[in-house]
Amino acid sequence: METLPPASPGSPQGEEPRIALHLSFWRGRAWLWGERAFPWEEPGPRHPGDAGREGLREVLKRLGAGVRVSLSRVETPWAWLPTRGALPLPSSPLLGEPKGRGTVRLRPHGVTALGLEAGELFDLLAALAEGTPPGIGGDASLVWWGRLAREAANLGIREACLPGLVRGDRGWEARWIPLPDEEAQQALDRLAVSLPGVARCLGEGTKTPPETAPRFLAETAAGWLADALGRSGPVPFPPRFPGPRESLHDAWLEALGAPDPVVPWPEEGELEDFAARLDRWRRPLEILARSPLRLVFRLLEPEDGEGRGPWRVEYLLQPRWDPSLLVPLGALWRKEEVSRTLGLGEGEEAFVRLALEQAAPICPEVEASLEDPHPEGFATDLEGAAGFLARGAEALRGAGFPVLLPSWWLGRGEGRRLTLRGVVRTGVAAPAGTSLEDLVALDLQASLGEEVLEPEELEALARAKAPLVRRRGRWFWADREQIETALRFLAARRGEPRTVRDLLEATLGSPRPFGGVELASLEAEGDLGELLRLAAGSAPLPPASQPEGFRGTLRPYQLRGLAWMAFLRRWGLGACLADDMGLGKTAQALALIQRDREEGRTDPVLLVCPTSVIHTWTAEAARFVPDLPLRVHHGPDRPRGRAFVTSLAGAGLVVTSYALLQRDGETLRRVAWGGVILDEAQNVKNPDTAQFRAARSLRAGFRLALTGTPVENHVGDLWSLFEFLNPGLLGGREAFRREFFRPIQVWGDDGAATALRRRTGPFILRRLKTDRSVLPDLPEKVVSREFCTLTVEQASLYRAVLDRGEERVAESQGMTRRGEVLALLTRLKQVCNHPAHFLGDGSPLEGRSGKLARLVELLAQVREQGECALVFSQFAEMGGLLRDYLQRRLGEEVLFLHGGVPRVRRDEMVERFQGEGGPGVFVLSLKAGGTGLTLSRANHVVHYDRWWNPAVEDQATDRAYRIGQRKNVFVHPLIVAGTLEERIDALLESKADLADRVVGAGERWLTELGDRDLHALLALDRNATEE
Repeated sequence: METLPPASPGSPQGEEPRIALHLSFWRGRAWLWGERAFPWEEPGPRHPGDAGREGLREVLKRLGAGVRVSLSRVETPWAWLPTRGALPLPSSPLLGEPKGRGTVRLRPHGVTALGLEAGELFDLLAALAEGTPPGIGGDASLVWWGRLAREAANLGIREACLPGLVRGDRGWEARWIPLPDEEAQQALDRLAVSLPGVARCLGEGTKTPPETAPRFLAETAAGWLADALGRSGPVPFPPRFPGPRESLHDAWLEALGAPDPVVPWPEEGELEDFAARLDRWRRPLEILARSPLRLVFRLLEPEDGEGRGPWRVEYLLQPRWDPSLLVPLGALWRKEEVSRTLGLGEGEEAFVRLALEQAAPICPEVEASLEDPHPEGFATDLEGAAGFLARGAEALRGAGFPVLLPSWWLGRGEGRRLTLRGVVRTGVAAPAGTSLEDLVALDLQASLGEEVLEPEELEALARAKAPLVRRRGRWFWADREQIETALRFLAARRGEPRTVRDLLEATLGSPRPFGGVELASLEAEGDLGELLRLAAGSAPLPPASQPEGFRGTLRPYQLRGLAWMAFLRRWGLGACLADDMGLGKTAQALALIQRDREEGRTDPVLLVCPTSVIHTWTAEAARFVPDLPLRVHHGPDRPRGRAFVTSLAGAGLVVTSYALLQRDGETLRRVAWGGVILDEAQNVKNPDTAQFRAARSLRAGFRLALTGTPVENHVGDLWSLFEFLNPGLLGGREAFRREFFRPIQVWGDDGAATALRRRTGPFILRRLKTDRSVLPDLPEKVVSREFCTLTVEQASLYRAVLDRGEERVAESQGMTRRGEVLALLTRLKQVCNHPAHFLGDGSPLEGRSGKLARLVELLAQVREQGECALVFSQFAEMGGLLRDYLQRRLGEEVLFLHGGVPRVRRDEMVERFQGEGGPGVFVLSLKAGGTGLTLSRANHVVHYDRWWNPAVEDQATDRAYRIGQRKNVFVHPLIVAGTLEERIDALLESKADLADRVVGAGERWLTELGDRDLHALLALDRNATEE
């Protein structure tokens, strides 16, 4: 959720109003109120920044939350807030900074608050989770309510609410009352500890602040939400009709499902009696939920060692304060020493009897054991043990009872179930052109653990009464339905050849290729065996050497990445390189293309990327693979149709944008590409978009996705990614949702997550800068040039400034000419920064600068990784614009240090930035922040504009790269392609001796260039814009 940008008296025209939202619990429900930035002057009794009714209405309208604001729903309570003097402190530094000094005390301030229904609160939280429009933000109370709402929903999912009848303000009310289990209670306790003060700041008067206990508030608020969810749940309540009810029970039942909880019944005495009966009914369940003990069930195998004797389910007591201690229930009945040591007595006996009575309807054997006045468990046979394993144990667990089962049952996925084993009769090589659809002869046999079963043995197992089977001293689970499935599959398709794709999917855990039966092992030789062993993670990758035509040096982890991509490419399998930012995904992809060329694969490779990084790719290709023939499919004069195909003669790499992937899809589909690479592949995460369909439809020898976020929002992103990389590997979209999305995203199923990781793992390579295997390979300081494009507005301004400036330079001489050149350089750099910087008119910043857009993308990645950044600009004016804009876009506080900041304030900023949990982005003017500071919490340094003096820029970088820095430092100079910024950077890069000799004078050396050389340096390339 976005937090607020700071209050700024000189806000650009057209900027949205800034309002911080707060949620407080008062009068049994949530209340929404807002706070604006306010002037520092003595207020009246009202909060000087109160958003008011109209402010709340406007905010809710912009959020699209569907919450109605009417006069009848608005109250004006007192908010008890930290106050200095008579003024409340802003809830966030982004609203402004408190002035003056003095003691901070809690004092009341009148605010306008909107009472929310529970359903409206859920809608509001959902709207906030989707993201907030500029100028709208919130505090910790919104985050806290979001967590509370999830816990309330969990209570409903666990069916941990009981119906009740309670006396309310308007009479007797039918309510759903939470009965949290231990896990839910611990979650509510954590919420109580983390309760923000603002969530309980509202009160009726001005004499004393609210004193609601945090735990009581958390439990009461959770009950309010759980009650609302109970009313909206899938319960078949009858509709409420006007007129009298036949019975109190009917009236109460109707009220449980009605929006209005009041029970319409006239007899007060009957209501009191009914409420008391409900309390008595609920009390045993509350005893169970709040007892310091648990009743545990443990299944014990036969003691004879042969599996012929009886099985036994034992009853145990487990203290909540020491889960490692298990006491047989008999110790309680017999008053043994251990029970006295634990303090077990009559109260615990009542708990045990209640617990067993609760378990009895779930498990018939438990019910039968209650005929004994002091039950300690029950005995059962093989069939009963199988039923307990398959049904009873899970049902008891679902009711909240711990169940302990034999270790072999818990590990039955590891060789304890019926599976298939296969042996490939013929090897398969993988020269260029081999397809995953090649057929392979395969011998298949069923197995139980390590033991191979013949068909007649399978048939005998299918006839067995119980699925528990003991073979060679070990227990196995032989599910009859699974056995019959295996028998049908082997009878119908045992000798059929299978595709390489089938074998690969089965190796990765998919049961689909073999009729729903898992393939436990597969023996294969040659290249096919190597593929399957690598996919299963049981063999190392063959090493790769750096291509001869690659300029530069690939680091060891990059060579491993190249080897991995080359192996998958050899089989026509798609790969997702998901390395952390700064680890060189671009260089590895270019090395793969160069390797293909050197191995004789000459079909062009199509690379699709965001428009803003097209120039980055062309620059990096020129740097790393200068001999690779490059084409850029972009701009108004790009060829289409047959002309496009003709233009590709001899091309090795074609770079285009996502916008043109869709727009020129028909043209791009004319070509059989050697490969297709998607940079920032999260752009095709939505399978319903034309962009995804265009990417999916391209013909390619291999497919490669580059992204730092393979899963950006939810696991559904993986299906889209893999449907591009390896179509069909994760099944159809609905099958994926059924097998993976819902279990993982909705139910948090670890088994499904593990299966998905196994299925996708061989095709995703992700290394982090924090990986120990990568860290030794990284240099201490990595410079990564970030190329940007101009917007159309910037390009127009650039040309106009250049034309006028060159006229003035041509008309002047000597020192005057030098001054004109420096002035021209400054104006052009301002245009490259942002039109608003050059014009100085306070106009909005959004969408007008390619460099600013790239900065936001870069910093968003940095902050998502939990890292910090310094942003340097030589212009204090630009620094101020950056601070305001970045706060709004990143949704967090951004510091700004310039020459006008007093020393005390500067030291404060440095201390806050260096401190744990401080702001994560620090904008500094080059002169004020370039020397004398230690800012080692940052490990990214961005040079927004260039001083063209390496020594000065290195000094600024050294604010982060110095003693105390424990991370590798990544330096990002932002360079606008096709302008003076790119040419001067290239000049200094290619002529290091020139830089050493002359750039110590800053930009003055540029004033010595003649008119022609100066024009060549400053002229705007035709393809410099993003259009």
